[in-house]
Amino acid sequence: MFKILVATDGSEHARKVVNDVIKIAAPIKAEVIVLTVEDWTAADRDAGAKAKDAVEKAVTAFKENDITVSPLIRKGTKRAADVIIEVADEENVDLIVLGSRGLRGVKEVFLGSVSHRVVHMTDKNVMVIK
Repeated sequence: MFKILVATDGSEHARKVVNDVIKIAAPIKAEVIVLTVEDWTAADRDAGAKAKDAVEKAVTAFKENDITVSPLIRKGTKRAADVIIEVADEENVDLIVLGSRGLRGVKEVFLGSVSHRVVHMTDKNVMVIK
């Protein structure tokens, strides 16, 4: 079975990514893993709740379209991109899908884009949704 890893951060753009993956996964009956990386360095005390909410919304959308889906939340003790790559390898996915931008905003401009790092550091197929 074709396996897709969808990385989400709960942003508006990430919801668009989920909608685009539904269009891909449904016809081929792919299995989807929805991943969010909880930022353990965040001063935001609600980081865990936000991560759970992001995954739950994405999982609901896939289930509503009869797509087999598994939720996964990882605490990020390293870069989000590195966690995404690690999970993709562990789960032996066929495709990683993520957005070109998310909640990190200006911080990402200076530190390097998650999608850019994933594209260049994995041997898996990657789709970046604009």
